[in-house]
Amino acid sequence: ILFYVGDPHRYTPNIAFQLKMLLIFLAGLNALYYQIKIHPNMAILNGSAAMPTNVKVVGATSLVLWFGVLAYGRRIAYIGTG
Repeated sequence: ILFYVGDPHRYTPNIAFQLKMLLIFLAGLNALYYQIKIHPNMAILNGSAAMPTNVKVVGATSLVLWFGVLAYGRRIAYIGTG
């Protein structure tokens, strides 16, 4: 936030920054889906039961999205405007 507030004219048109913000938004939606749909049902699972597919998908999606956030964050300095 401080980088953006310090120089919004540099970051707003930057493609890497825009993609990073999009991935953060999608990661937030993924977390919201987890909280609403999956977390309430996690108490039912015991330690020996296999994880349901939707739990695995949400976990994998979270890892991919946050890796993308990190990767595009690093590329902000190298990828210019579109």
